[in-house]
Amino acid sequence: MHIVTVTLTTDETHPEHAILPAVAVDLFWLSARPGDGLEHLHLHPVEFRADLTFFIRATTPAAAATAANAITQRAIGTAPTLRGWRIGHG
Repeated sequence: MHIVTVTLTTDETHPEHAILPAVAVDLFWLSARPGDGLEHLHLHPVEFRADLTFFIRATTPAAAATAANAITQRAIGTAPTLRGWRIGHG
């Protein structure tokens, strides 16, 4: 099991996205595929930022990071609630 944190950001030009609702965690679960190895996910939203902590069953830390990023990209690419959010830097 590996722990990977992915930070999402949005800019202040989208005030309607100032805080990502905690229930948005479900959108990431829905974007996970069986092969991603997702075991647990925690979302910590703050203003204009959200930290996602993925607990992923993978053979290497790099494989876990790849899975976490793939889940995140699928979610932000398909869920209207996540429009305006992107993978950023912590």
